[in-house]
Order: sequence, then C-alpha cells, then structure tokens
Amino acid sequence: MKTPLLTIAGKEIRDAFREKTFLILGSALAVLVVVSVLTASFKFHDEVALYQQAVDQLKAAGQPTDILTIPQYSPLQMLRASIEYIEIIGAVLAIVLGYLSVARERRSRALPLVLTRPISRARFVSGKILGGAILLSALVAVFAVFAGAAVTLIGSVPLSGAEIVKLCVAAVAALVYLMIFFLISLTLAGIVRNLPTALILALVLWVLFVLVLPQIGDTMDVDNQVPGGLFNSLHLSKDAEHAVTGQLQFYEWIRNATEVASPTKHLERFDFAVLGIKDIYNGRPLAAILAERWDNITVLAAVFTAAIATTYYTLIKKTPIWRN
Repeated sequence: MKTPLLTIAGKEIRDAFREKTFLILGSALAVLVVVSVLTASFKFHDEVALYQQAVDQLKAAGQPTDILTIPQYSPLQMLRASIEYIEIIGAVLAIVLGYLSVARERRSRALPLVLTRPISRARFVSGKILGGAILLSALVAVFAVFAGAAVTLIGSVPLSGAEIVKLCVAAVAALVYLMIFFLISLTLAGIVRNLPTALILALVLWVLFVLVLPQIGDTMDVDNQVPGGLFNSLHLSKDAEHAVTGQLQFYEWIRNATEVASPTKHLERFDFAVLGIKDIYNGRPLAAILAERWDNITVLAAVFTAAIATTYYTLIKKTPIWRN
C-alpha cells in the first residue's frame, strides 16, 4: 500500500510526463549532449591533423619534432559543453518543474480538498520535493548514460572503471545543483501571490546566478583580456604569471568572490576538475581531486541545505499555496 508521500510524488511524476514539458526539455538536453561530444571529437581530430602536418613540415626541414606537444585524448574532456548545458538548460528545466508543481495546484484550487485527507502540510511538501528529486535524478541519469555512450561510441575508446566513477560523481553534483533551482522555484511559486510574477522572479535569479555573475568573473579575469590568454601571448613563465597576479591580490579576490557567489560556478569548477576538463586535474585520482575541491562540494551542499530548509519553513506556513 502506497503511503501519502509516495502517492503525491507519483502524481508529480505523472503530471510532469502528461504535460510533456519534462520530456521535451529532457530530450533536447540529451540531443545537445550527443552533439557536443561529436563536435568535441571533430575538434580533437583537427588538432591531431594539425599536429601531424606540423611534424611532416619539421621532418622535411630537417628539424627535431620533439618540440611539439602531442595531443592527448581524454574521453571525459569531451564533456565540457555537456556540463555547460546542464548548468544552463538543466537549471531552466528544474525551475519549470518547481513552478508547475505548485502552479497546477493553485490554479485548480484543489489543495483544500487534498488537506481534508489525513495528510499534513509537511508531508505534502515532502511529496512535492520527492517527486521533483526523482524526475531530476532520472534526467541526470539519462544525461550520464548518453554522455558515457556518446564518448565511447564516437571516441571508439571505452571508459575505464575510474572514469565511470568520476562521471557518476559529476552527475551527483549536477543533481544537487538542479535541486537548488527546483527548490527556489517551488518556494517562490508557493509564497508569491501572483504566479507569473513567481516564475519571473525565478528566471531573474537564474539569469543572475547562471549568466551574470559567472560572466562578470570571466570578464574581470586578467588572462581573458586577450584571445588565447594574455600570459600565453606574452610568453610569460608560470613564475612570472604568479608574480603578476600576486600584485593584483585584492582585484583577484573581488573577481573570485563575484564568481563564487554563484552555485553555477561551484558546479563548473567541481565537475571540470572531476572530469579532468581542466588539464591540471586530468588523470589524477578522484580522492585527490575531492580533497582539493572540497570548498565547491561544501558550498553546493550548504546552498542545497539552505534551499530545502527555506522551502519547508515558508511553504508549511499559511502562504498563498494553501488558500482557496
């Protein structure tokens, strides 16, 4: 026999599939993942072709070829764009799910009838959250499967056990990130009197966290002022690079503080490290990466905890969600 919690969660899942929004956005995300891996594969093949061309030219000129850097293939590095799609499109999908979860109840004015049943407000809200968590878990699982399959089939190199574990860890971090936006949207749809206003506020926060704050941080980065990197264009060594940034400590602190105010940046830094998208983490053991990126894990967990606590605190009170 189903408990009220599972009954509400099941209704959330059925409603999401009935309205087709979840399927449409989820399918679009899966297609984008495959396309992004295919594009990354073409780019890598171009790099290999350019390397081989340079080798042939050096050999013809009688020059040594060891001055060239051989392109290194890393399957998980092909997922850079896929993570960015999760950050942007996945967050929109989470917002839509959270909004519709409450909006359909408020529009139908069915809550007073629901509450005549032996079910508390806390359990009702828990059912909503559980339903959203199951839907987003399914989305992330599909993302991970499609990403792993695309990398294996397109790259013709199967993922190792360690790489599969890293992909799963990155997927769990993505789920926590998506749940943050789901809870924000769910809460706003429950406490704001006007439903369209609630959706607009959720999307404003999405623009701020996903687009504005990370972009401000990237724009302020000294090394990003020149295409290809300022330090590379000046042919500075790492020591010289650190010496320059050392003179800009306060500026760098402001820039970094702007970036880390966004949970999106924490997900990006964590997943880019785990998947080896950042070269300095490529090939390193997962335990060492987790130890180094503990701050990103902590912030994502703290924001998620604050979001779920706020959702319970606000929605269990007498807010517009409970009014007929």
